[in-house]
Amino acid sequence: VEAAAATIAAATAASSTADAAAFSDNPSSAAAASSHAKGTTAGTGTGTGTGTGGNILKKAQDLAASAAGFVTHHAHPGAAASSWDGYSIPKQQLQSMTSYPNPLSITDGMRREFHPVVKFDEGKKKKKGPFGLLGRGKESDGSEDDDNMQPYKVMDFTKRSSSSGGSASTTPAPGSLIPPDQWKDLMKQRKKSGITTPYTVGRYDEDRRSMYSSDLFSERQPVDETTGSGSGSGGKRTVHVGIDIGGPVGTKVYAFADGVVHSAGYNEAWGDYGHVVVIEHDLRRPQGECSKEEEQDLPAEKGTSTSTSTCSSKIWALYGHLNSVRGKKPGKRIKRGQVVGAMGDLKDNGGWYDPHVHFQLSTRPPETHDMPGVVSTADRPRALVEYPDPRLVLGPLY
Repeated sequence: VEAAAATIAAATAASSTADAAAFSDNPSSAAAASSHAKGTTAGTGTGTGTGTGGNILKKAQDLAASAAGFVTHHAHPGAAASSWDGYSIPKQQLQSMTSYPNPLSITDGMRREFHPVVKFDEGKKKKKGPFGLLGRGKESDGSEDDDNMQPYKVMDFTKRSSSSGGSASTTPAPGSLIPPDQWKDLMKQRKKSGITTPYTVGRYDEDRRSMYSSDLFSERQPVDETTGSGSGSGGKRTVHVGIDIGGPVGTKVYAFADGVVHSAGYNEAWGDYGHVVVIEHDLRRPQGECSKEEEQDLPAEKGTSTSTSTCSSKIWALYGHLNSVRGKKPGKRIKRGQVVGAMGDLKDNGGWYDPHVHFQLSTRPPETHDMPGVVSTADRPRALVEYPDPRLVLGPLY
C-alpha cells in the first residue's frame, strides 16, 4: 500500500503534459490508490497513461488494485470502518473474536496450551459445559443443550440503569458501583443470605454509558506515546477493553502462562481495580509461525549454528479486583496455572458489588499496576490494538 502511494507521487512528478492530462481525466485512479494507502476503502482505478509517466501510473494502479484485494480479503461482516497502526478496526462493537486485531498472532494451538484464568464449579449437575474450564473450552454450536450446559451467563451492560448502591433490604443491580458507606452492610447481607454469586462474563468492546458513575471515568489524561499510560483525551470513558469474569467471593484466579510480576498494588480510587497484579507473560510459538525478524533473534542450539524451535513475544496481563496481592513482588517468577489471587469483595475490589476479575491484555508495558480498563469512543481504535481482545487467551466465550 505504501508502495502504491509512493509510485503515484513519482508518476505525478514524471508525467509529461499528455500524461498529466490522462491522469486528470481519470481522477478515480488517484483517489482509489490514495484511499488504499490510508487503508480505509476498497476500489480500483481504470485510467492509463502513456510514456514514462504512464508506465509508473499503471504500476501504481496495479499496486492499488492489489491493496484493494487485500483489504477486501481481510474484511469481516462487522465492516471495518477504520484502521489503526495497520490493523482493521470493526465499525460495530461487540463483534466476534476474529473481528478484532491480533497483534501478537496468538493461534489456536497456543491458546490450547494456556491455563484457564478461572475454573468453574458447575455444581451438582456435573454437566460438562462448553467452557467448563474458562479459557480452554470448545465453541458453542448454539443449540439449546449448549445453553443449558454453559456454566456462566454473558452479561449485557449496554442498557443498565444508571442507579447504583443498595440497602440492607435491597440487592443492587448487576454491575453496580457501591458508595463506600454502604460496603459494610452489603457485605454482611451477602454473607448472611448464603446466596451463591453466579458465574458471569462481561464483554469486551462494550459501551457501558449508564454504568460508570465515578469521577474516575471522566478523567481526560493524555496518552503517553512511549509508555501507553493515560486514559486518553476523547471525552468520558465508557468503552470496556477487558473481560470481566464474575463468580463467588474468593474464587481463585490463575496465571494463564509463565511470566514475571511486572507490578502489583492497591488502586484505591472509588471504582478502580482495588488489589491488582500485572504480569509480563512470555508467549512462545513454533518456529514455523515466527516472523523473519523473530527468527533472526533466536539463539542457536549449543554446539550448533541452528536456531531453537520456538520464538517468543511478550504481553502484559492485568488481573484486577482481587482480594490481595500479598507476595506478588515485582520480578517474582510466576508459573502457568499458579494462583494470582482471588475475587475480592467490596472493600478489596474498588467498590463493585459483583465480585469479578477484570482481565486485560496490553501489547506494551504499563508504567505501574494500572491500565485504562475503559476508554472513550474517540480512543477506541487505538485501544483495540494496544489492548487486544482477551478472548485471544480465554477462548470464544460468547
